[in-house]
Amino acid sequence: MPDSAQGAKKHLRIGGQSKILMYNRETDDATLPDLSPQGIAASKPLPTNAWTCFEYHLGTDGSVETWLNNATVPGLTVGKGATNPNAGQWTRSSVKPKITGAYFGWESYGGDTNTMWYDDIVVSGSRIGC
Repeated sequence: MPDSAQGAKKHLRIGGQSKILMYNRETDDATLPDLSPQGIAASKPLPTNAWTCFEYHLGTDGSVETWLNNATVPGLTVGKGATNPNAGQWTRSSVKPKITGAYFGWESYGGDTNTMWYDDIVVSGSRIGC
């Protein structure tokens, strides 16, 4: 997603590395969660061969909330009132995302071929739920 808070032509990415869902900030390559064994355990894999409901909220205060099939993903949550010991890289910066667009797809840096199907895409100011 283009993120003007990071500067021109910089992106906030949501995807997978280490077989889990994660956020990645382009300017400093920070990940949420940290890619330590504990951080990886605090996220979730994106299931294959199954329809999955993936929701996220990026607050104007810099908070991030994430749900997979209606369950909160603790490793992908930061902000006021949230405790995430696996967000060290992410919280070192004062960048508060200012998203100006959304892209859908999967970019593989390892040369793998992936097929993803999308259905019922919603952009809203409040959580819809699965």
